[in-house]
This record gives sequence, structure tokens and C-alpha cells, in this order.
Amino acid sequence: MILKDTGSLFRTVFILTVFFIFKSWGNGGDWPQFRGPDGQGHSAEKGIPIHWNEDENIAWKSVVPGLGY
Repeated sequence: MILKDTGSLFRTVFILTVFFIFKSWGNGGDWPQFRGPDGQGHSAEKGIPIHWNEDENIAWKSVVPGLGY
């Protein structure tokens, strides 16, 4: 099989490659591994809760059937 329109294929591959390169540059703040990017478990975020109980700092609850662990 001979590809007649290799220019179109080249453009498509080039655009996808550039897209994935730029997409990977934007992930600097993500936690790509367990305990964060440097493995320390530290975050620069402010105002996050460090204590919680049944009534404080809980966004939602769900009943888990069985023992639930």
C-alpha cells in the first residue's frame, strides 16, 4: 500500500506531538507519584484542613456496605 498524501499524515503526527509536549509542560503542580512530586508529602497550598471529625471539615459521607475498610 502506497501512501499518496504523506503531507497530511505528517501534519497530523506533528500537531499531535506538539500538543502532547505542551500538555506535559502544564502539569508542574500535579502530584504524579505517592507523597507528591518530591516524595516528601508537603504541599504549598494554604487553608487546607488538618483536623476533621463527624461534623467538621467533611464534604460528604456515603454508607459503605459490609465492614467498610
